[in-house]
Amino acid sequence: MSIGKAALVSGCAVILWLALTYILFEKVTTGQTHGCGKPSESPASSNGPNATETSRQSWEDYVALTPEQRERVARIEKERNEAWEALSKKLEKAQAELDQLMQESSPRLGSVRTLVKKMAECQADMQMAKFEGIIKIRQVLTKEQRERLNKWLAEGSGGCCGKE
Repeated sequence: MSIGKAALVSGCAVILWLALTYILFEKVTTGQTHGCGKPSESPASSNGPNATETSRQSWEDYVALTPEQRERVARIEKERNEAWEALSKKLEKAQAELDQLMQESSPRLGSVRTLVKKMAECQADMQMAKFEGIIKIRQVLTKEQRERLNKWLAEGSGGCCGKE
């Protein structure tokens, strides 16, 4: 595959990834999810930690977070979302630079490589921000709550804070 085609394919993949990331991020920042990609449920629709149908509950309700834990989780998610947004902007800027570079008649391979590495670094940093947030959230939970979260995840209810 030629460099131009490879860059185009890479660019398309990054754009698709950015679009999906934006959609998820938008839901998180507008309160449509609990930071896990899981749609929010009203408290009246959840049946507490003893519910048998976990797929209709947020993980926070299922593990029975205390009000203090909810505040701590909200702060962690806010911090993670701010980092994610900054990195997303950095990634978009690098993508725009790569797009512009690839429109030149003879783009320099070294410049393309530099921008692709910069984009990969942004993506890695975004993943690290995600996993740092997951680890911090799991540290807020008691052992019993982590076990409940694992059960919730095992039942396919969502994918928020990683399985222990």
